[in-house]
Amino acid sequence: MSPRVRRAAFRAAHLLLAAAIGCYVYFPDSWALGLKPVIMAVVFPLALISGLAMWGRRRVRVTVAGP
Repeated sequence: MSPRVRRAAFRAAHLLLAAAIGCYVYFPDSWALGLKPVIMAVVFPLALISGLAMWGRRRVRVTVAGP
Protein backbone atom coordinates (compact mmCIF):
# COMPACT_ATOMS: atom_id res chain seq x y z
CA MET A 1 0.00 0.00 0.00
CA SER A 2 1.47 3.33 -1.00
CA PRO A 3 1.81 6.15 1.53
CA ARG A 4 -0.76 8.22 -0.34
CA VAL A 5 -3.40 5.47 -0.20
CA ARG A 6 -2.62 4.76 3.47
CA ARG A 7 -3.01 8.43 4.37
CA ALA A 8 -6.28 8.65 2.43
CA ALA A 9 -7.61 5.58 4.27
CA PHE A 10 -6.57 7.03 7.63
CA ARG A 11 -8.21 10.33 6.77
CA ALA A 12 -11.45 8.67 5.65
CA ALA A 13 -11.65 6.56 8.81
CA HIS A 14 -10.97 9.61 10.96
CA LEU A 15 -13.69 11.61 9.20
CA LEU A 16 -16.21 8.77 9.63
CA LEU A 17 -15.43 8.60 13.35
CA ALA A 18 -15.78 12.38 13.62
CA ALA A 19 -19.12 12.19 11.81
CA ALA A 20 -20.33 9.62 14.34
CA ILE A 21 -19.33 11.93 17.18
CA GLY A 22 -21.09 14.83 15.46
CA CYS A 23 -24.28 12.80 15.07
CA TYR A 24 -24.13 11.91 18.75
CA VAL A 25 -23.76 15.56 19.73
CA TYR A 26 -26.49 16.94 17.47
CA PHE A 27 -29.10 14.14 17.61
CA PRO A 28 -31.87 14.48 20.20
CA ASP A 29 -31.11 12.72 23.47
CA SER A 30 -33.86 10.17 22.94
CA TRP A 31 -32.19 8.98 19.71
CA ALA A 32 -28.60 9.00 20.94
CA LEU A 33 -29.21 7.26 24.28
CA GLY A 34 -28.26 3.82 22.97
CA LEU A 35 -25.19 5.18 21.20
CA LYS A 36 -23.66 6.80 24.28
CA PRO A 37 -21.63 3.79 25.53
CA VAL A 38 -20.36 2.97 22.04
CA ILE A 39 -19.38 6.56 21.31
CA MET A 40 -17.61 7.00 24.65
CA ALA A 41 -15.85 3.63 24.76
CA VAL A 42 -14.99 3.00 21.11
CA VAL A 43 -15.53 5.87 18.68
CA PHE A 44 -14.04 8.77 20.66
CA PRO A 45 -10.80 6.96 21.61
CA LEU A 46 -10.35 5.71 18.03
CA ALA A 47 -10.90 9.21 16.64
CA LEU A 48 -8.39 10.61 19.12
CA ILE A 49 -5.76 7.97 18.35
CA SER A 50 -6.20 8.26 14.58
CA GLY A 51 -5.96 12.06 14.74
CA LEU A 52 -2.81 11.93 16.84
CA ALA A 53 -1.34 9.26 14.54
CA MET A 54 -1.90 11.44 11.47
CA TRP A 55 -0.60 14.55 13.22
CA GLY A 56 2.60 13.02 14.62
CA ARG A 57 3.31 10.31 12.06
CA ARG A 58 6.71 11.59 11.02
CA ARG A 59 7.90 12.07 14.59
CA VAL A 60 6.85 8.55 15.55
CA ARG A 61 8.44 7.06 12.44
CA VAL A 62 11.76 8.82 13.11
CA THR A 63 11.69 7.77 16.78
CA VAL A 64 11.01 4.13 15.96
CA ALA A 65 13.60 3.99 13.14
CA GLY A 66 16.31 5.50 15.30
CA PRO A 67 19.19 7.73 14.26
